[in-house]
Amino acid sequence: MSSETLSFPQRKILKSYRSVTGHFPSIKNNRSVGFESLLEKIYFLTLDVAI
Repeated sequence: MSSETLSFPQRKILKSYRSVTGHFPSIKNNRSVGFESLLEKIYFLTLDVAI
């Protein structure tokens, strides 16, 4: 089995005035994580804080 990492294309999260969108810095991933709803934001923050 090769040691190459799989890379999948990701959508670009654009700013929207109709819903909650944005980015926050993830401590575990050492990069910015985009979200498109308040539920996604809460879920990502919970995953980032959970041990």
